[in-house]
Amino acid sequence: MKGNPFESQLERLARTLTEQFGVQVTCQGDNAWTDGRQIVLPSVPEPLDENLEKCLVGYLDHEMGHVVFSDFGVAEQFAQSHPGCEGLLNVIEDALIERRAMERWPGVRRNLDMMFRQIRGRVAQLIQQRGPFDRLCTAVYLKLSHHGDLMGPDRRTARGGSRTPTGFPTGT
Repeated sequence: MKGNPFESQLERLARTLTEQFGVQVTCQGDNAWTDGRQIVLPSVPEPLDENLEKCLVGYLDHEMGHVVFSDFGVAEQFAQSHPGCEGLLNVIEDALIERRAMERWPGVRRNLDMMFRQIRGRVAQLIQQRGPFDRLCTAVYLKLSHHGDLMGPDRRTARGGSRTPTGFPTGT
């Protein structure tokens, strides 16, 4: 049993929704990821406030989407065949698995939206710090995902408009 009751709740939810009873959920570090058998979410501070709880559920929904819909062998093969381009495959896959998760599980879109609203400032900051390829990957993800409309009115290119988000190369 986990030391944090919320972490145990996340693990039970992941097992139930993915229909794979071997899924382990761990909260550690700053990032969320999965290898298909383990889901790692960011560390859970105590006391846990409601906004952070909603954010973690959004991360869990995203990672559960990978567990159910991702083919980890294909991703590994792509990474070996195209070193340095894994980020592009990952963002395309992220948008795809989120859409599939929203279709399969009611409430996932709301959870992802709440998570993204909380992290969009961090996403905008990271865009500024990344190189051109990572900025391209972020733009592709925002275009393919349903989150493009959550970046705000100054991010019209994510929705197909004509303005270029701050930090993206303009070619001039």
